Formats: sequence, structure tokens, C-alpha cells
Amino acid sequence: MHRLLKITSAVAEQRSCTPADAIAHIECAMFPAEAPSPGLRPLHEFAEGLRRARARRCGLFGTLRFRDPVWDMLLDLYVARARGLRLSVGALCVGSGVPGTTALRHIEGLDKLGYVRRQPDARDNRRIWIELTDETIAPMETVLSQMQRSA
Repeated sequence: MHRLLKITSAVAEQRSCTPADAIAHIECAMFPAEAPSPGLRPLHEFAEGLRRARARRCGLFGTLRFRDPVWDMLLDLYVARARGLRLSVGALCVGSGVPGTTALRHIEGLDKLGYVRRQPDARDNRRIWIELTDETIAPMETVLSQMQRSA
């Protein structure tokens, strides 16, 4: 038990998160998303459908009660990566559905947590690309797989 507490504390310190978040991270690393079952869509298609459903829900009920810009950003970035596309900071901000300053604050938080990384555009110094880090893919796929299986 003492060893488990030391591991959890080390992960929490490394990722600057709570012990509960560290445990969730360890679980995602230990139990990555399973291979899709027959009949289930690829996860990026499920994520895209989930994003569209969330947008429709906000349209029907209003955005204030149901807005979750960080999750929407993660979904958009996951789908873009799966499709071989890149998203700029501006596109990610617009897609989040919140004011630009709020979206930028969320991107900064995701960057500090190591979920996303910024890549300058080699052809246009005014543009910065945002992408999920490799470490974020497994937890995203675990969550999406669990959601898809329970739907």
C-alpha cells in the first residue's frame, strides 16, 4: 500500500494534479481503450457525432447551462488529429463557442496540464497550430470508448 501511495504522489507531483486525477491518469495508462467491438463506429466518428449532438443540445436549451468548452476543444482536436487535419488557435477558439479571451484561457490551461501543444506555422508567423499531445490520446480514447459502449 505504501508503494502505491508513493507512485500516486509522484504522478500527482509530476503532473501538478490532485491524487484523484493522478489515479485516473494511472488507470488510463494501465487500461487503454480496448479495440472497437464489431458494429461500433471508429472513435473519431463517435467523437464527431458527440460534438454535433452537443451543439444541437446547446441550440435547443441555450449555451449557458450546457457549455463545456474544454471538452468541446478536446473533441475537436481529437477528430482533427484522426482526420489528419490541424486546427489553429483561432479556429479552436471559435469552435469552443465561448468568448475569445475565455477560450484562450482554457487553451493555456490545457497547455500547462500537458494535454495540448502549440506549434508555430512555418509559413505564417501569425498563426499557431494546436494539437493534442501523445499522452492525451490514450485517456481520450478510454473515455470515448467507455461512452460509446454505454450509449
